Amino acid sequence: MSRRMLEHYSHVRMAAKRTALEKLESNLMGGTSTTSPSESRKAN
Repeated sequence: MSRRMLEHYSHVRMAAKRTALEKLESNLMGGTSTTSPSESRKAN
C-alpha cells in the first residue's frame, strides 16, 4: 500500500484501536463480562 492510502485510511485503524482499548479498559475497571452489549440483549 502506498503511504497516501495509509494516511487516508488511518482513521479506520485508529477507531479500531480506540474501541479495543476501551473494551480492555472497561474490563480492567471492574467489568467482568466478556460479551458485548448486543450479545447480552440477544440472550435476554
